[in-house]
Amino acid sequence: MRDLVDPACIMAPLGAALPTADNWSPNTRARSTITAGDGIMVFFNDPVPTPDPAKRAIDMAVAMRERAQPLLRLWRRHGHDLGFGVGISQGYATLGQIGFAERMDYTAIGTVTNLAARLCAEAQDG
Repeated sequence: MRDLVDPACIMAPLGAALPTADNWSPNTRARSTITAGDGIMVFFNDPVPTPDPAKRAIDMAVAMRERAQPLLRLWRRHGHDLGFGVGISQGYATLGQIGFAERMDYTAIGTVTNLAARLCAEAQDG
């Protein structure tokens, strides 16, 4: 459904949700990085290794899903058909400042991030 919605209509719900994404599960030691389209990328073990990163990712996804529900209900009442899906992948990635002189972002790249993006694209609401 999101592919059928005018992008301008999505800006308000995303603006309400994304500023709180870093606060959804603060005990996970996760780092929120770039937003792309209607998603965010979060990674663990940076800058300090964390115990059980896969479990922390799952716990964070569950907490985010639970905390997103009131926001989703509010936007559905306003006619926005929004959902919440997550893609989680574990492995090695290259982390750091990536880009070019006019635009640099601290991010992660590699097959593990590509897999997570594909899983997220296939994830259903709920």
